Amino acid sequence: MLSLKTINASALYSMKRLGDMQSGLSDSVEKLSSGLRVNHARDDAARLRIGLDLQRQVKTLDAAVKNTMNAISMAQTADGALAGISDALIRLKGLAVQGRDGALSTTQLKSIADEMEQIRREVNSIANRTTFNSRRLLTDEFGQWLSVIPDEVLDANWDGEYSDTDTVKVVITADGTDQVRLFEGNATNAAAAGNGLTVISGYKLDDGSTAETKTSWASGQIDIAFSGTWANVKNALRDLELKRTTGNGIVDVQVIPTTMNVYTQNGVTSYYYVESTLKTWANARSSALASNFRGLDGYLANITSAGENTFIVQKTGADAWIGGSDDPTYAGTGNPEGYYEWVDGPESGVRFLSGNAGGSTTSSSAGVTVSGIYSNFNTGEPNDDGNEDYVQLYSSGGTAGKWNDLGSAHTLGYVIEYGGTAGAASIAGKQFAIDWAPYIAGEDPTFQVGAFTKSTYTASAFRDARIATNNRDTAAGDTFQDLATRILDIVNTASSRTSSNFAKISNLVDDVVTEIAARRTALGSMQNRLLATIQNDNRQSEGLQQSKSMVVETDFAAETARLTRMQIGQQAATAALAQANAMPNVVLALLK
Repeated sequence: MLSLKTINASALYSMKRLGDMQSGLSDSVEKLSSGLRVNHARDDAARLRIGLDLQRQVKTLDAAVKNTMNAISMAQTADGALAGISDALIRLKGLAVQGRDGALSTTQLKSIADEMEQIRREVNSIANRTTFNSRRLLTDEFGQWLSVIPDEVLDANWDGEYSDTDTVKVVITADGTDQVRLFEGNATNAAAAGNGLTVISGYKLDDGSTAETKTSWASGQIDIAFSGTWANVKNALRDLELKRTTGNGIVDVQVIPTTMNVYTQNGVTSYYYVESTLKTWANARSSALASNFRGLDGYLANITSAGENTFIVQKTGADAWIGGSDDPTYAGTGNPEGYYEWVDGPESGVRFLSGNAGGSTTSSSAGVTVSGIYSNFNTGEPNDDGNEDYVQLYSSGGTAGKWNDLGSAHTLGYVIEYGGTAGAASIAGKQFAIDWAPYIAGEDPTFQVGAFTKSTYTASAFRDARIATNNRDTAAGDTFQDLATRILDIVNTASSRTSSNFAKISNLVDDVVTEIAARRTALGSMQNRLLATIQNDNRQSEGLQQSKSMVVETDFAAETARLTRMQIGQQAATAALAQANAMPNVVLALLK
């Protein structure tokens, strides 16, 4: 029966089926093109969750395998270096036995001792140079405190500059709030007097007003200052250690003549020499400008902070000239009386006083200071009493540290400054950068070697192998330290080159060789264990990837069959829809 209806049910049904087939076809094409059964959460929420968990474990295992390979590489690096150290120790053993030859002369024994010292230094050099990703492996430096100056660096930086009997001054400064210490922080060893050193006060001026006096450096300090013979200073510098906090890991080490002083503030370093010879200000300036210290030109000191002012006062024994003047010949041609400037150096032309109070050039009251610029004139100064144009620094009494103006005929000692720039320390001193030092308390390196955070391996085989007085190894460090002490003793003291002492060194070398062999054994066991861990991780990863494939990846055989079915269904639905749309036309044809 033909009827004309307002709703073409057949067409609607065909459209629905066509839409289903097109949706199914699109879904099938997406799965085939991506290779995944689950492309969206709506595809299969449960499978998506399971698949993501499996993928997370696979990726974690892959990263753990890389961690483990790094640990093995570290162990191989350390083992190779320890092999070199073992060879050196065997030569050291031979020399110790040779030293017990009663037929040898004093000179020949000295040659043996010297070679033993060179071998000791080479062992330490190998330990210091053995790094992995910039971390030293054989100096026990996975903790907070790190060695600053290895033996070979110490020799290279001051080679031939001083003899062992020369007395020198040392000022060590860390950056920011980083800390430095000597003698491993041992309270007994850290006492300066016990190491032939004399503490120098006045080098820590945090607030510019108080100088700290130290008798030891057990707990760590921002800076350290001491004097002593070069031989004792070298022993101290070998023990210098750094702990980073907020600084950049750079340590300034200034070894200077005892007549010099050095001051660093906010990264700017100045060297000072206090000359006691009495001269007029003009002659003192000429002498300062003609002087030079390690490539830095001299000038009368410019004092730019309270800290610097306090520091210099403590180093002067009498009133002295500094580099300020309001004489138009030197300071700002055309400036009126009372306008004081620094004449030479980096601050040349910087005005630190602008006339006397009220604008009068003859007023006896204090001058008008310049905002942001340091000055420290005494009450009622400068007063230009008798054409006084040059700045004097008071050194003692109630006015110590205050400034005064004096005339051209007066004669005083004077303070020469060198540097006064950020680059001065690198020119006249030495800088050592340890930018890889940790900011927090360290421990033995730990590696995650499995899929979970508890799957870790802690490597305890990276231990201090230096024959040094500051060997840090908690188990065998005393043996290494004792060997270092005895070698240094026979090198420095002829009377110590006895058969008995060589025998003691020989026995200690045996102990150290045994210890090094034990460490190599531990490193080998570590590598074998970690190789087994890698194999296990790879097997786990393989199984997880197979499981993940079954859960989330496309079954191409089944999905291809589904694609074919969707294509046939789409074609049939399209044809049926065409027929359904044609049915109303048949009814309309009967009405013509």
